[in-house]
Amino acid sequence: MANKAIPDLPAAAPLTGAEQFEVIQAGNSRRTTVAEIAGAGATAPGAPVDIASFAPGIPAADQRVMRYVAARAIEFPDDFAGSQGSASNGATALTVFRIRKNGSDFGLMVFGAGATTASFSTGAGALDCIAGDVIEVLAPSSPDATLANVALTLVAARM
Repeated sequence: MANKAIPDLPAAAPLTGAEQFEVIQAGNSRRTTVAEIAGAGATAPGAPVDIASFAPGIPAADQRVMRYVAARAIEFPDDFAGSQGSASNGATALTVFRIRKNGSDFGLMVFGAGATTASFSTGAGALDCIAGDVIEVLAPSSPDATLANVALTLVAARM
């Protein structure tokens, strides 16, 4: 094929994933496919997994504001590093949500008095989960009268 500029080439047919490309790894030429390139970051160990939830209104006593069933092995970092919690109305007093794995407490999401953003703690370092593990976030047994519209995103990584 004569040298042509990319804009001068004909359009490709729909990709199947089997098309091959040359890549350079550690200074050596290697071949790969479209399918391998497309899935490289999403399935690799360490790839991020964001688990989000929203509970409208003022949570009731012990209300589950999130329930997640792990589809694959993941790890939550120490103190849920990178996780976010937010409320549209601040808490009147210190408000603590329990984070559970398979029915056992393993972490906390905490809103300070007047706060609309949460802090997180694991209490025991990083936490590994396997497929089928259930992660839940429960509102306090004594709900805060003003904390409302709680949103959270727990950050984990594929193992």
